[in-house]
Amino acid sequence: MLEEAILRNALSIAFAEAELAFQENEVPVGAVIVYNNEVIARDHNRIVQHANPLRHAELAVIEKAAQSIKNERLTECHLVTTLEPCMMCSGAVVWARLASVHFLSDEERAPGLRSLLALPEINHKPQLYRHRSDEWDAASLMRRFFQMRRQ
Repeated sequence: MLEEAILRNALSIAFAEAELAFQENEVPVGAVIVYNNEVIARDHNRIVQHANPLRHAELAVIEKAAQSIKNERLTECHLVTTLEPCMMCSGAVVWARLASVHFLSDEERAPGLRSLLALPEINHKPQLYRHRSDEWDAASLMRRFFQMRRQ
């Protein structure tokens, strides 16, 4: 479990990354990886920027963290993200064997991580934490982004 101060810092950084994504006309998702009480990776969606549907924030920070600690198994790492990971990113969470996932907003249309972890055959199930915050309203940021795109 992450200490409260470390978690608050990580949530703040993840939300700042989501705001950067918003400014860059990307779906506003930000993510960080915490290892030994330190943020070792941070990023946001860069799908449009790279013209690549795989450039999700969660995949980027998992890759950066694995490179940072020089290990593909992130068993002592914690993912902190603004949105519940999609199915693709959830697969990466399981394969990387992350210790826990903390997120600010539910993915209501396609709850990837919750759906994946409900399968009995999954061999690694990280701890899952949904955080509610008036300070970092990821759901509102997401709604504003899609309202702007529809106009």
